[in-house]
Amino acid sequence: MKPVTEPIIVSGQVLSKGTELVIYGRRGRYRYVDASLTSEGKTVVNLIGPIGFRERFSAVYVENIKGIYGVKKRGKR
Repeated sequence: MKPVTEPIIVSGQVLSKGTELVIYGRRGRYRYVDASLTSEGKTVVNLIGPIGFRERFSAVYVENIKGIYGVKKRGKR
């Protein structure tokens, strides 16, 4: 798979690292990591989640993104 050079836009918003997403057919929110292209030219989004419960890596097509919750920034403690 090749890395994507242009920004990924979903529902009019640009995805950046840490953006929380909801995926069709899956429970919970997932955190965006990066994206890549398949040999057929489809964009695959790499995620970590579900957030807060046994987080693991996952990959889905952009068409399967249901919604965006925005970037969650962690403050310094």
